[in-house]
Amino acid sequence: MNATPRRATTSSLAPRRRLSSRRLARWLVALALVAGTGVIVVANAREASGNPLARHALTEPLLLEGRVTERLRAGPYLYLRLERPEADPVWVATVARLASMEDEVSVTAVARAETFPSARLGRSFSPLLFGAVRAASSTHTQEKP
Repeated sequence: MNATPRRATTSSLAPRRRLSSRRLARWLVALALVAGTGVIVVANAREASGNPLARHALTEPLLLEGRVTERLRAGPYLYLRLERPEADPVWVATVARLASMEDEVSVTAVARAETFPSARLGRSFSPLLFGAVRAASSTHTQEKP
């Protein structure tokens, strides 16, 4: 029996179905959040205008910790109100299925919007951070957003 590896051909690498730009953006955001890199690549300005993470991206990730006092589910996203000692409360949007459900959390924010209107919730958040939410650890230091 011949055990030589099979080479990938152009036809075997072709996608079976095409992802919509919105769905692709969600996958890329989820991938960036899971990887924890905070790196978001924007292919072109047209795509950036519809992507809040690209529009409001931070130059470097912001790390903060706090206590979750409110959770609002909006489709695949979860909005968390975070109370922090000696700082104003802040709202954080994250991918719901990846978010920690602990009360004490650590956030790695990759984007910040001064004001963000949520059509699903019918309200605005000011400010709103976008990032990964994990159970709190004592290794992160707090920073003001």
